[in-house]
Amino acid sequence: MTTKLDFRKLRYVVTTAEIGSLTGAAAALSITQPALTRCIAEVEEQLGAKLFFRQARGVSPTEEGERFVNRARVLLADLEILSDDFNRESSNANSVLRIGVVPAPYIPLSAPFLSEFAANHPNVDISTTTGRSNETIPQLLTGELDVVFSASSFVQPWPHIQIENIAPLQRAILVRKDHPLAQMDNFSKKDLLNYPVIRAETSHRGLPEVDALYEKLGLPNVRATYTTDDHTLMLSLLNRTDAYYALLTDNSAIVDFRKLHQMVTLLDQRLVSDHLCIAHSKTRSTSPLIKDLIAIARATMGERRHKSLKL
Repeated sequence: MTTKLDFRKLRYVVTTAEIGSLTGAAAALSITQPALTRCIAEVEEQLGAKLFFRQARGVSPTEEGERFVNRARVLLADLEILSDDFNRESSNANSVLRIGVVPAPYIPLSAPFLSEFAANHPNVDISTTTGRSNETIPQLLTGELDVVFSASSFVQPWPHIQIENIAPLQRAILVRKDHPLAQMDNFSKKDLLNYPVIRAETSHRGLPEVDALYEKLGLPNVRATYTTDDHTLMLSLLNRTDAYYALLTDNSAIVDFRKLHQMVTLLDQRLVSDHLCIAHSKTRSTSPLIKDLIAIARATMGERRHKSLKL
């Protein structure tokens, strides 16, 4: 077979997999369904593999098809980066930076450097999405996301991911000022177990901040009493209940919590070998935008940490 496996055909296969319908994919690609079907058949013949199961209500990738689609997404994403590098100055079209945040409460931490990045790149569209690490990290490999902002411990288990450390983390417990725990010089394991806990919905099951805290204290894992990603609800629960919130964050954020929300943070002074980080795929080209984002994040978070240490 002399038909070449070009980028157009890669896009056709990826779009079909994402939409799950030949009719819907053909409409999205502005081609006829017979032409799309013929193109997919040519790709399957060239590869010697079946890419899709044909079903009454659509199509779904086979195991070989899933593997092909994942690699094709990477190639298409790299092609977009290559085109963007050469056309950014001569085109009116905006570049796009797609950022995942794990867990969602880390979004406020990203605000200082993302706003600084936006100010330096007014022609770049920035989109953020949140989710559990097992949902979000794989999207770096498929090209659906460009970077993920998280704690390094959330990212380390994944292969083919490059971790760029941004700032060291501090573990703390956040409570209202008149909370009984805040009145204790030292609280015991039994004391801590007497109170409900708040945890982030998008903390990965098995690696959330709360479970890590309990493990660090040598306590059995507990079921969270309140689970939410909403910052406003979290603060309201802290003010109106005896719940506490376990933080794994940088020191500047802890200072902000104390100052802005009249909260007390009970610090764990033991060293925490974890960092806020920006992760990206080792198997995809690192664009100049990602490199600049990493540099701005390090500078911004470093400055915030320096100021917080003076307070």
